[in-house]
Amino acid sequence: MSNLNTSTTFKVQNFNVHVDKKNIKGTYLNVLPPYGKVRLSAPLHANDDELKYFVLEKLEWINWQRRKFDQVERQSPREYVSGEDHYLFGHRYRLRLMVSTTQTPRVVIENNSFLQLYARPNTSIKRKETIMHSFYRAQLYPRITKLIQKWHPIIGIAPNEVLIKKMKTRWGVCMRKKKRIWLNLELVKVPPHLIEYIFVHEMLHFIEKRHNARFHALLTQHIPQWKAYAEILDQLPLGYFKWKDSYLNL
Repeated sequence: MSNLNTSTTFKVQNFNVHVDKKNIKGTYLNVLPPYGKVRLSAPLHANDDELKYFVLEKLEWINWQRRKFDQVERQSPREYVSGEDHYLFGHRYRLRLMVSTTQTPRVVIENNSFLQLYARPNTSIKRKETIMHSFYRAQLYPRITKLIQKWHPIIGIAPNEVLIKKMKTRWGVCMRKKKRIWLNLELVKVPPHLIEYIFVHEMLHFIEKRHNARFHALLTQHIPQWKAYAEILDQLPLGYFKWKDSYLNL
């Protein structure tokens, strides 16, 4: 048998299932945002007919997840013009675009109600987005530093580094071997207690890799309200895409 990864697609009811066969032990069924794309990750030796049967068995769960994505409120694509609503740590701010040839391009909080985006004349949307993302990173990193200081002595382990990037399917990722955590830049838009929940979630993966009973017990021990927080994150109207990956381990 070949050791090369393979990909294929089959149809179930009214949707396609994308199958990735790779060198893994378990089989994972994913429903991906923002539109409910269904993806199956399976071992190289997995039988196609068995995989189809697995999907058929999970139809009720798949359809439930896809309905959830359909119901989630989403912001329209950002144009970075005056009057737009933008979020920071759970608060909604009105954007003011300040076109200037002398001011350094940046974002400034005004009166706890406005985000003033200073930009050069004829600045592109992409460049405005870059300025906003730089502002967001500058706001989020100090929060992360405080969370590391708080949770290191509680959990007994700390990451070597925590990095921030835009991710389309996850709030966070733990790389256990490198002791590195990646957090989604979109977290800067949610209330601080939800940022803390995601951070602790990823920290606990240093102790337990999988989302099994032990992991959930640890999560309940440290963040008793985690189920409610996860539900809130599912419903928040954040970016143009929905940023949560829903999956089952079959």
